[in-house]
Amino acid sequence: MRKNTWLYVALLLSGGACAESHAEQVRDARLSQADDNAKVREHTVEQQAKERNEVIGDRYDSLRQEAAKSDEPGADDTEDLLKLSQERAEYQSKAQEQLDKLAVRIDSAQQKINVLGGRAPLALTTDLKTARQEHQTLEQEFVALRSVRSPNWEGDKTRLEQRLSKLQDRVSRLSDDIENAAG
Repeated sequence: MRKNTWLYVALLLSGGACAESHAEQVRDARLSQADDNAKVREHTVEQQAKERNEVIGDRYDSLRQEAAKSDEPGADDTEDLLKLSQERAEYQSKAQEQLDKLAVRIDSAQQKINVLGGRAPLALTTDLKTARQEHQTLEQEFVALRSVRSPNWEGDKTRLEQRLSKLQDRVSRLSDDIENAAG
C-alpha cells in the first residue's frame, strides 16, 4: 500500500509539473503572438508612410511644374516656399510614422501585460499607463503643430523630436521590463 501511495504522489507531482510547463508554453505562445501581431502592424505603418511620402513627392513635383510654367514674378520665392513646405510635410509624415509605431508597441505591451496577468509587477501597469498618456499628449501636440503654421517651426520640431525620443526610450524600457517579468 505504501508503495502505491508513493507512486501516486510521484504521478501527481509530475502531472503538476507538466501542467505548469504547459501553462508556461501557452503564455510564451501568447507573448510571441503579441510580438508577431506588432510586427505585422508595424509593417502596415511603414507601408502607409511610404505611400504618404510618395503622395507628398508627387504633389510637390506637380506644384513645382505649375510654378515653373507660370511667368509670375517671384518664381524663385515660390520654389523656396515649396521646398520648405515639402520638407515640413515630409517631416510630419516621418513623425506620424514614429507615433504610429509607438502606438503599436504600446498596444503590444498592453497585450503582454494582460498575458502575464498576476505575474506582471504593478510597476509595469503604471509605466504602461504613463507611456500611453505621453503618447496621447504627443499626438495632440503633433496635430496642433500640423494645423498651425508656427513661426518657430524649428523649435517646435526640436521639442517634438526630443519628446518622441524620450517616449521611445520609455517604451523600450517597458518592453525590456516585460520580457524580464516573463522570463
